[in-house]
Amino acid sequence: MTLFEREDWSLFRTLNTLGQKAGVPVRRLASLVIKELTDNALDAGANVVLRHEGRWIYVEDDGPGLPDDTEFMARLFSIRRPLSSSKLLRLPSRGALGNGLRVVVGAILASKGKMFVETKGSRFHLTPRDDGTTSVRRESCESNEGTLVAVHLGYSVPVEASVLAWS
Repeated sequence: MTLFEREDWSLFRTLNTLGQKAGVPVRRLASLVIKELTDNALDAGANVVLRHEGRWIYVEDDGPGLPDDTEFMARLFSIRRPLSSSKLLRLPSRGALGNGLRVVVGAILASKGKMFVETKGSRFHLTPRDDGTTSVRRESCESNEGTLVAVHLGYSVPVEASVLAWS
């Protein structure tokens, strides 16, 4: 018997297959990215502020923040990592599959976008790679309490004026 094996992370690398993992067509991908980032902030018990400026989407919260650790960030924002979720129970409106950040990072990779995260006085510039890993460059910044995630989707993903409505 012949078995074929494909690691599921490879489906996060292109827009053609990302929709399969994300569960939405490409035209809704920007809205899903915001929803996933908002869900994560809400899971941390934070208040969330959303902004949209051109192709940039900002999700800012006043939660406990993420660890100020380059290796942690590289692992957390990698499409190659195993499924992981902070939710013990799955809620119909909030998911719990552990794919949320993988979809966000996949959208950045597949659209040739950009992303950075600010938390605890550091800004982490995240660059997803085609091998499923993410490179991280850390610099100091003046960040507020909580976390700011900034996403710039490439031009192959529509970012409409109403992009914040779903979140």
